[in-house]
Amino acid sequence: MHATRSIIHAFIIVFIAFPAWAQDEPATPGFDRPGLLFATDTVPAGRFVLEQGLADVAHDEAGNVDVTSLTLGTLLRYGFAREWELQAGFAPLARLEVDAPGNDFSETGQTDLRLGVKHRLGRGFGEALGGADVAFLGGVTLPTGDDAFSADDEIVDLGLTANWALDRPGTSIGALAQVTTGGGSDDLLLAGAYSAPVSGSAGYYLEAGVTVGDSDGTVLGGGFAWTPWRDTQLDVYGLAGVSGDAPDLQAGLGFSWFFR
Repeated sequence: MHATRSIIHAFIIVFIAFPAWAQDEPATPGFDRPGLLFATDTVPAGRFVLEQGLADVAHDEAGNVDVTSLTLGTLLRYGFAREWELQAGFAPLARLEVDAPGNDFSETGQTDLRLGVKHRLGRGFGEALGGADVAFLGGVTLPTGDDAFSADDEIVDLGLTANWALDRPGTSIGALAQVTTGGGSDDLLLAGAYSAPVSGSAGYYLEAGVTVGDSDGTVLGGGFAWTPWRDTQLDVYGLAGVSGDAPDLQAGLGFSWFFR
């Protein structure tokens, strides 16, 4: 518990101590919602991004047991230096419903807190991968949530994502490799995505992900993102579990806002 407090205090100090080298009229960064991949963009120094899930649902059926979860997840991103950002995320409201023969129950509470650091890697690294934009994201999830929504252990995740722009403006392909360890599970997620515009303010993506390790599973899906106003995004997505331990269905909608 002392280690958990120390990590949280360190993040608070960094948020306060780095007023940062703010840029004049920076471009809106890419949002991490939605999708398996995270954006290669980082938040400009001294700025914030709020990414709010309005409803993220997962449903799974195994034998005679149906499990449904609903979370309203919040992710706060803060640029504390050029090409560096801090992240803090958790769901202040989550609900779990289990329908099992003779043992139906439901729980409401909040999830564990995840703290992370993202860094957009330099041009030299991207050139080694064929001209890609590349970013690293590492985080630790702390067991701060209610019992039904907590792993009861610290979980560490380390991910690398790369994005290649294609000839057609606005189109790209992306790849992700992410290792997660802790909470009694060690897993590697490999994912890929194709993104394309629908109009000047909207676009869609298709993605696939394979998890190997203690939680094997494959998912397929995609989503749609719309920018109704400058610095904002509305999104909707869906994922179908096609093998292994992946939930049968995951879906959600949310919004993101860049604070200048």
